[in-house]
Amino acid sequence: MNRLTKRNEDIIYYTKGKYSPKTLSADMEPWEVRECMQKLAAYEDTGLEPEDVLSSDELKEINIKLGELIDYINLEEQDLLIKLPCKVGGTLYITSHRVDGKGHVRRLTLTHNNLGNVLSRLGNDVFLTREEAEKALEAENARE
Repeated sequence: MNRLTKRNEDIIYYTKGKYSPKTLSADMEPWEVRECMQKLAAYEDTGLEPEDVLSSDELKEINIKLGELIDYINLEEQDLLIKLPCKVGGTLYITSHRVDGKGHVRRLTLTHNNLGNVLSRLGNDVFLTREEAEKALEAENARE
């Protein structure tokens, strides 16, 4: 950025022209004042307030996040993402049979370790709600 000013604590100095960098605005030539006014007008034409302008660190962080988002979009377009039925650590319900042959529904926690197994069984004997699991168990009992 081609700055016209330099900030030193509470004092702002003009940094261009034939004067030293510590020249006060009162020591500026008329053409230098016009240059400052043109730059100020161009900034004001944007409608931005100083607090609306992001720092370079903030812009870098946004750029990183956008890159990650683009990566996810590309993976999704290639069908390489799996949408989980619930969060890891969430509760699912599984139907199973006891030794005596009676069917029952138990709670199941989705973990990183059982993820593949649970996804492959979802809708067969693993369900998102207890109600779905109980209905499936009733349907299985009715077939027998």
